[in-house]
Amino acid sequence: MKKIILLFLLSIILTFCVNAQEPLKAYAGENRHFCFESDWISVTLGGNPTASGGIPPYTYRWWANDVVVYFMDNGETAANPDVTFLGSFTAYVEVKDATDNIDVDSVVITMSKQQLTFSNDPQYLQIDYYINSGDSVFLSGNVKVLNQSSSFSWSPCESIVNNCLVADGFWAKPTTTTDYYLTAKDEHNCSETFFTHFYRVIVDEVGIESDISEYTITIYPNPTSQIINIEIPDDFRGIKSNVEIFDVTGNKVYNQSFRLFDIQIDISDLKCGVYLFVFFSAGKRVTKYFIKQ
Repeated sequence: MKKIILLFLLSIILTFCVNAQEPLKAYAGENRHFCFESDWISVTLGGNPTASGGIPPYTYRWWANDVVVYFMDNGETAANPDVTFLGSFTAYVEVKDATDNIDVDSVVITMSKQQLTFSNDPQYLQIDYYINSGDSVFLSGNVKVLNQSSSFSWSPCESIVNNCLVADGFWAKPTTTTDYYLTAKDEHNCSETFFTHFYRVIVDEVGIESDISEYTITIYPNPTSQIINIEIPDDFRGIKSNVEIFDVTGNKVYNQSFRLFDIQIDISDLKCGVYLFVFFSAGKRVTKYFIKQ
């Protein structure tokens, strides 16, 4: 009899505990925003914890609404999966407890990506203007920025006459041949500089003796991510030469002397962007541009 009474009391206690248990709650984590990068972005989803209440153990099922989202290492069934993605998406988690109660929650992942087009837009495009030394030129009419809520700036700003904080249309008065690049920044403080689309103002410096023709030195491949090869003219082969590389802000990122027939430079440590290559030899100079991918 005592055993029956004890079992009855235990059943009452168990029922009370089950009824007192918090309801099952799924938590997919906080909404997050990322700035666009040149490669896939990774994020860990879910809360800490992703499930609460109900009766453990829990099982998880994740899915997303976009094909550019990839759950890594069977992440569809993990409490906190790692996800790689290329654009904004919404992820959903379904949590089931030991008594088959189910709850669903979602999290929104957004990404900033600045967009710009030039007229007749190929993969890489520069628009050239030719002026005499001391002249000004108005650069306008070719840039279309698709994120009009962003703020803009052109560089180098010091040679821009009126206002460099515009999407397009400004007066420039460079003293030497200059490339002008546009940077866009959105409300999330995400910025991007468009190194593949730019204005080039070519200044004819009257009275200054021309350096080596820019076509006498070849840089390849261009663009590249690892190695650039430089072919130099026969007249300069074996003569001590100096090579300098500058980024778009004018900082010197490479300086080396050579006495070789041809030159090979490893640029894998440089950041992606446009660089100025300067070759000095026998009192002559040549400049070229290349793109690091």
